[in-house]
Amino acid sequence: MKRSDWFLLSVLYASQFLPVAFFFMGLPAILRDQGMAIEQIGALYVLGIIWVLKFIWAPTVDRWGIAGLGHYKGWLLLSQAGIALCLLGISQIDVLTNFGTMLFLAVIMTGLAATQDIAADATACRLLPSEARGPGNAIQIGGGVIGLILGGGGMVLVYDTFGWQTSVLLMALIMLVVMIPIAIYREEPLDEVAQKRSGFMQRVKIWRRPGMGRWALFMVLVNTGVGMVFPLLYTGLIDIGWSVSQAGSLMNIAAPVLSLLAIAAAGGLLVHRNTIFVVSLALPIQLLAILLLLPLARGDEIGPIGVGAILLVFCAHHWVATAIVTEIMGHTTMGSAGSDFSVQHSLYLLVGFVAGIAATQLAGAYGYLFTYQIACMAIVCAFAFSVYCLLFVSGRKVAEAH
Repeated sequence: MKRSDWFLLSVLYASQFLPVAFFFMGLPAILRDQGMAIEQIGALYVLGIIWVLKFIWAPTVDRWGIAGLGHYKGWLLLSQAGIALCLLGISQIDVLTNFGTMLFLAVIMTGLAATQDIAADATACRLLPSEARGPGNAIQIGGGVIGLILGGGGMVLVYDTFGWQTSVLLMALIMLVVMIPIAIYREEPLDEVAQKRSGFMQRVKIWRRPGMGRWALFMVLVNTGVGMVFPLLYTGLIDIGWSVSQAGSLMNIAAPVLSLLAIAAAGGLLVHRNTIFVVSLALPIQLLAILLLLPLARGDEIGPIGVGAILLVFCAHHWVATAIVTEIMGHTTMGSAGSDFSVQHSLYLLVGFVAGIAATQLAGAYGYLFTYQIACMAIVCAFAFSVYCLLFVSGRKVAEAH
């Protein structure tokens, strides 16, 4: 791979997650700080459903290119431009008095970002040889984390200093600038015969392959517990008296920056070990971190141990995500890479978003502590299943990275 290809993948995933991170990570804290109920804030996580439904239109992205712009390259350019336009519209809205209008535009923006993700994933599958997929997906997850830092942390700081309109307009400008490296990327033509394989049945057939049922169950289990905890960390910090900027600096800057080291380590380990083994190393760390956060769940002030636990949650989660997307890429085929990748990744993401929505409702009804306890039990189940797979599943493994 050329250096320009590595750079392209990095900016694609970073720009894709910048506005998404703002709406999922930064905006909930802003709204909570301004007095909005946690149940209403939970509506933002419904945007995630749009993202996970991307497998529905992924075959369209695989099969039909944009005349004169290139195949996946055309989808990338149009999606970026559409996201920028949506952000321009959102920048003119008072989010508290016109929450419904903002949510409507955010749904459109999320759909465009999901389309960009389909094209970006397909581009990554085409560019990355099998031996480079561990490090390559570390770049993918790392780019997403940089987007999280800029969108969920940096934009919150911009909001704190300059206000709503400036922060959203800045995101729109970044979307437009990222179109430059996309425009100069030279995409290789697709195999027309392979393209014709993409369609509805391709999304069904992938789950009929040997071992895919266990692989699906594995993805569901490993993302349930942490998916329940993530939306409660930010609001929990606000509830114990942290300012939006303080919580944003920890959750969307410090923690993601540290997790870049975990992502790089996971990418290197995946060159030599399979996915189940790599994920199994992170699950006990997730469990320990959440147990250390029980004082936060009770509404108590957290000290250095609690801050360290939040850092561990992020590092373990992104370690797991790097392993998951590497394995997903191993189950794709040329010509339908966008569909193959999306249908698996959609399942993984759906679990996280549904768990997040459920957690906000459980926390509102029964409290943070009860919700954290359910999350701990889910992680124990995930670890038990991973150990079972490592020790007792013979023949075709649930997942092999190579």
